[in-house]
Amino acid sequence: MNKEIYWREVELVKLKKKQLNERLEYIRLEYIDTCKPCNVGDVVDITLNSGRTERGLAASFGILKDGMVHVTSYKQGSKTRYITSPNKSVNVIKRFDEK
Repeated sequence: MNKEIYWREVELVKLKKKQLNERLEYIRLEYIDTCKPCNVGDVVDITLNSGRTERGLAASFGILKDGMVHVTSYKQGSKTRYITSPNKSVNVIKRFDEK
């Protein structure tokens, strides 16, 4: 192997890695969109693992350590609160598009 072959192979591997990362991001977003328990802006009651229930506007979703899609942040007034562990349940009180 010479220098030119080495650098050509390095660039090829970088390109394949970039394509794989883009595919991973695409399937992650597709999974979240398909399995999210509500929509951004919905008024929800979130029951946390502690049993405490919080009400707010769903703000974001993510895949947590249990592999399921959960609400990972919600808004209460001007504050955004973040959830880093799986929650027990999400109950939609009012859909964003309802009047």
